Amino acid sequence: MKESMKSWWKSLNQREQLFVGGGSITAIVVLFYLFIWSPFTTHLANTEHYVAYQQNLVSWMKQASQKLQILGGSATKVQKISNSELLSTLDTTIKKQQLASFMNGMQQSDNNTVLVKFKKVPFDYLIAWIDSLWKQYEIKVQRINITPNIQKNGLVAANVYFTL
Repeated sequence: MKESMKSWWKSLNQREQLFVGGGSITAIVVLFYLFIWSPFTTHLANTEHYVAYQQNLVSWMKQASQKLQILGGSATKVQKISNSELLSTLDTTIKKQQLASFMNGMQQSDNNTVLVKFKKVPFDYLIAWIDSLWKQYEIKVQRINITPNIQKNGLVAANVYFTL
């Protein structure tokens, strides 16, 4: 094969040899650029951007950590309650949140679960109350059934099962 290439090369006149040689060198340079140089510089630039992004992220996380430590000292402490206090705690918080007028009944179905029934309660008030129960006492919603009031937007009927 080497001999056939040499004979082919020698069969070309000088002008064709310059053209083929220049084209070969140009092709090698273009291939080098496309497959080696460009991917390398692109990867390098991407890595530099990634490092800068990570450094900014670390800086932000340090600031956020400091803010959380400051806020952590003033955060509301969770009050642990026992199963025997669940019913009374729910009753007390319903009265504090002024939801008693919407309540349709409350019953303790077993030692760990209390069912609270509401009729025509504002949905936003209900959700705010449930959220405050979780944040203050870690009282969880075991199950909830919500039915929207067709005549009045924002009002719902709800059966909420709470547990510790």
